[in-house]
Amino acid sequence: MRILKVFSDHYPWDVRVEKICRALLEAGHEVHLLCRNRRESIPGEGQVPGLRITRVPMGRLGRRVRGPVGTPVWFSPIWVAALRRLLAVDRPELVLVRDLPLAPLAMRLAHAAGVPCVFDMAEDYPAMFAAYRPWQGPLRRATNLLVRNVTVARALERRAVAESDLLLVVSEEQRRRLTGMGVDPGRILLVGNTPEREQVMAWRRSSRPVGSPASGAPAILYVGEVHEYRGLDTAIMAMRQVRRVWPEARLVIVGAGEGLARLTKLAQRLGLGQEVCFRGWVHHGLIGKMIGAAELCLLPHRNGPHTATTLPNKLFDYLGLGRPVVASDVPPIRRIIERWGCGVVFRAGDPTELASALLRLRDPAQRVRLGRQAALAAEHYWWQDDRQRLLEAVELLSSASRQTGEGDDAG
Repeated sequence: MRILKVFSDHYPWDVRVEKICRALLEAGHEVHLLCRNRRESIPGEGQVPGLRITRVPMGRLGRRVRGPVGTPVWFSPIWVAALRRLLAVDRPELVLVRDLPLAPLAMRLAHAAGVPCVFDMAEDYPAMFAAYRPWQGPLRRATNLLVRNVTVARALERRAVAESDLLLVVSEEQRRRLTGMGVDPGRILLVGNTPEREQVMAWRRSSRPVGSPASGAPAILYVGEVHEYRGLDTAIMAMRQVRRVWPEARLVIVGAGEGLARLTKLAQRLGLGQEVCFRGWVHHGLIGKMIGAAELCLLPHRNGPHTATTLPNKLFDYLGLGRPVVASDVPPIRRIIERWGCGVVFRAGDPTELASALLRLRDPAQRVRLGRQAALAAEHYWWQDDRQRLLEAVELLSSASRQTGEGDDAG
């Protein structure tokens, strides 16, 4: 089957895009990825053998112009032209579009060409737009009235959800939200943000064993986007209380994001320049080593409609390496931690509660116990199961497409 994968961000790199493309290629499908272009040209074809990549052409546009012009929105003439060209030249038999920004456009053009379209809802985009708004300056807010308008995004989401041939979701909570909108449960497929077992086992072999003590200062690790919305201001404020009782503990923040400068200043203002370490962006292949060196791992996300329906990749990476998790009470993460007893949950946005949760794991024996529970929980969340569901759904769509084509030929 010829499959066109549409991704509204830059590639490389995105772990979900890579896993899905690799699964489809290994199953014998041809996959062509259309994605955003960070520069005029990027050498190489990415990290997945056999994956064809086309990046939206920017021509001779300057750096300051490329970003706004190439913004992935449903009315972008550059994306319209790129999609139309690939649909005409490649004649794909399935279009798989990731997330809302391009979903309405991909569906409209795919269906006009008689091609089924799958909508991969890895995020609740309208809720995400609203969640980041409090930290945006006046210029960004004004710009987002056009390209990230929450009301418009909700309307586009309803349309895309109604018109998609299949919806991929990453959590049970997202499935329930969609069925509450009246979507037929038969059109919703759970394909989680779970890790590849082989990758995690390789990480384990190069890390200290589950339950063994770490050397040096105990590291409390966060991996992901660096932003206040991810609860990192709560985590930094909690560390001031933690250090009074657990003076050797330190918070290690791995990742990049718009909040980096603000959060660095917050740590310095609280006198935590040495106790809070910002490591910056790290390639996913090195994340396992950092998780394996940590005493416990952190997910301090703020509670809201966005975090209420998604499950981050890093939760499953934490579990896979047998590290206890301290997380805020956002519903999907809380459900998994409480089900398997692999961590401690605190009230989102409350530094005192977070400090108390972290101090409950000051005892090495408690960390060992919860770490072993995390490793047991991980056995229920491997990509191989999500991969199989994805491939079976693609095969059903392929069969239905072939039958439709034969019926058209017969007519």
